[in-house]
Amino acid sequence: MKLNAGETFGTMDGAAEDLFDAARALLATFEQITALVMETPNFSTSNLPAPLRRRLRAETTDYVAKFKTWQAPDELRLAHRVEQALLAVILAQRNAPPETLPEILVQRQRLASSLVKLRGPGALEIIEAAARASGVNI
Repeated sequence: MKLNAGETFGTMDGAAEDLFDAARALLATFEQITALVMETPNFSTSNLPAPLRRRLRAETTDYVAKFKTWQAPDELRLAHRVEQALLAVILAQRNAPPETLPEILVQRQRLASSLVKLRGPGALEIIEAAARASGVNI
């Protein structure tokens, strides 16, 4: 998104930008290490200069922290999309032609499985309650 802003539908929030910047710094360090490995015959980790080792450790720690900060809201958005899709499939199931039911049931199971992975088994009860509130017998 950041590199090709005109070609995307979304924008990067602050956490995504921070993650992108941390990844860019970490990749630059990896590139330095790779160059050192390629130019040093019989390379071993003892050939890695201490400042580069410290920088790699610090940038890796920074990247992981920023990844965790970015991941939480992203998972929430994904879980919300899965919930909406599952509810739509459940609602569509009641009006679907009989020949489409097997595929709808497969999609329902896949979405339910994804939702359980993201939010735990209690999330299915909430979706089923919402479907029942919309007049769907489950």
